[in-house]
Order: sequence, then C-alpha cells, then structure tokens
Amino acid sequence: MHVEKYNRNAVGHMLKHYERDPKIYKTQKHINPELKQLNYTIGNDELKGMAKYKKILATPGLKIMNRADVNTMIDVILTLPKAESFPQERYKEFFEVGYQFLLNKFCNNSEDTLVSCTAHLDESQDGKTKGQPHIHFCFASVVETEKGLRMNASKIVTRSMLRTLHKEASDYFYNHFGFDVGILNGATKEGNLTVPQLREQTKRYNELIKSNEKLQSENEQLKLELAENMHSLRIWQHEEGITPTFELQK
Repeated sequence: MHVEKYNRNAVGHMLKHYERDPKIYKTQKHINPELKQLNYTIGNDELKGMAKYKKILATPGLKIMNRADVNTMIDVILTLPKAESFPQERYKEFFEVGYQFLLNKFCNNSEDTLVSCTAHLDESQDGKTKGQPHIHFCFASVVETEKGLRMNASKIVTRSMLRTLHKEASDYFYNHFGFDVGILNGATKEGNLTVPQLREQTKRYNELIKSNEKLQSENEQLKLELAENMHSLRIWQHEEGITPTFELQK
C-alpha cells in the first residue's frame, strides 16, 4: 500500500486520473484506453468524484485553513498481490475486503468523507506488459476535534499510522481469507502460509520494524512530501504550458 496527500490544486488533476478523463491518455502512455471498461468503482454512494468532494467541503461547521498547501484529500493505493500468491478468481473479493478495511480504518465505516474508490485494471508497466490491478481509496482529510470538524491530513497520516498500516491490513485479510495474502512482504513466493509460518513471519516482521523504526518512518514521510511536490510541479508545468525537462528517477 502507498499513501499520498493532495492539496486543493492537485485534487482535480488526480480525480481526472482516477476517472480516466480522455485527455490523460495523451500523456500517460501506460494506461490502455481499450481496457477502460475493466475499471469499476466500489461503494454505495451514488455521488462520487468532484461532486462528492465539493459536497464534503461544504459540510456545515467544517473549518478549512485558507492556504494553498492545505491537504484536503488522501489517497491510499492498494495493489493486488501477484498471481502466484493469490488466486485469480478472488481478485474482486480482495478489493472488496480491502475497501471495507480502509473504510473502517479511515472513515469510521461511513462513506460520508469518502470521495471515491476506483479499481484500475487498465494500466501496464511498459505500455505492453499488463500491470498489477489496484484501487485508489480517496477520502477527505476531515478530523473531529474539540473545536469541531477540521481539515487536517497531518492528524491522519502520521508516522505511527504508517508503521502499523500494513500489519493491520495483513491481519484483516488473513482473518477473512484464512491465509497470508502477501501484504507485508509483497508477492509471497512460498505461496499461502500455514499458521506457524505466519506467526514466524510476523515475529520477524516485528523485529525488523523495531530495529528500523526511525529510518523507515522518516523515509515514508519524505516519500510522501516528494510525491506531493512532484505532483504540484507537474500541475504547475501543465498550467503554464511548460514541457518538463527532467523526470524523477526511481
């Protein structure tokens, strides 16, 4: 999973990406327009995307600082495990379970602050090879404080949350499916784990987290800030009609 924060200026651009605005195919060659029909949304609210985002921002009593850098939306990207560790016939179920986990985790099991949840199955790695399906779970960064509702992404995307998110998701999926789906270590080469193997893996994972806690949390925060800055830069370049002269090296 990957977590990103977006300010108001970036939200419109990202929603167009999620909803596959026709213009994105000109610049994002890894998206195959012929596979667009494979994408779908998850959730019961008929209002999604920009309409839902504006409705949330108009919530009575919600206070939002009048600054351009205030992050008003958070996107959690949940990627499907590789086929060798997860049965293909349960892909859709995986996303439904993931949606419920994220709704419980970030939205108090309510769609009130959910902007959209979109499953993408139309992306590739190099324009030819099919990429891994994933969902974008996007929600407004609304928190309840003693003074009422506030827009405050920093209260949601914390270092402690980032440290425990994958473990919590792994446990949630395990309780549903009865086997490790590969959240903690990517695609599990050994296949489905037995209970003793899962316990041993969890023990090793916790030991690694404890020994690398400070470095990992700082690295995650830097990645979030870098991704946010790069998105803002690209949006500014697009608005100004500037052709990028460099690309961020991965």
